[in-house]
Amino acid sequence: MNCQKCGKELEKGWINSAREVIYTRKLKKMFIEPSKIGDISLTTHNMTGPRCEAYVCRDCHWVIVPYEEEDA
Repeated sequence: MNCQKCGKELEKGWINSAREVIYTRKLKKMFIEPSKIGDISLTTHNMTGPRCEAYVCRDCHWVIVPYEEEDA
């Protein structure tokens, strides 16, 4: 996979966390479960060791995280 900004090859790795990592449109002041509308859980294995695959461009300082939609 290549960087969308500079076109160089991205480095594949993982994001590891002590808690679930969530994309949300609004900044939340404390850890809250993802809402049903708009929030996206980026990590899997949230009870045992939250993690997600990620790709980094060290030149552009971008991290790209692919995710899968959960079944509704």
